[in-house]
Amino acid sequence: MNRPNPSLRRSPRIIEAAPAGISHRWRWAAALPAVFALTTSIACAAMLVTRSAARELPWYQQLAQTALADHDFELASVCYQRLLLDEPNNPEHEFGLAMSLAATGQAHEARQLLARLAPPDAPGYLPARRFLAEQLLAAPTPTPKMLDTAEANLKWLVEAQPNNPEIHALLARAYADQGNWELCKAELSRTGPLQPILEDRLLPHSPPAEAVPH
Repeated sequence: MNRPNPSLRRSPRIIEAAPAGISHRWRWAAALPAVFALTTSIACAAMLVTRSAARELPWYQQLAQTALADHDFELASVCYQRLLLDEPNNPEHEFGLAMSLAATGQAHEARQLLARLAPPDAPGYLPARRFLAEQLLAAPTPTPKMLDTAEANLKWLVEAQPNNPEIHALLARAYADQGNWELCKAELSRTGPLQPILEDRLLPHSPPAEAVPH
């Protein structure tokens, strides 16, 4: 029976006796399959996480919108914060979070978000401008600064939606609260069928004429 030639066997002693550079190359060559497998596993895991997040985002968005509509503001806040982890500069998510925070009494945090969404020198996110203006006008005793801020936001909205009677109605209310009756009347003239109702609510009523004695 033919026996294998001992000189052809790869003995560890031969590798150990080889020069250092050759020994290291053997070890690197032996480790390459494991390194390749690890790299492939990490890439696959990252891809799966990305795909999983992509599938979860629409679900979180739907849950957030439903919670907001149902006035479950704490759940909506959690969902919008989760959405912002993956889409940190999404104005829709920031606006949803701002509304949720405002409804749960976290007014300072809500104002910070709204200020970023409605900057003074750019159109910003228009739904946030309307929400901010409505909140300011709904205050029991709005200050002059609050009314000026509401007016500024509503002017941006009028520029973007010049034929929206609801925006003109809100601006008319801001002017009425400021006591600027001429501008109030001008805005009321652009409210269409709402004009008679709004005029009755916003414009000061003339005192009844005194009876003329006969």
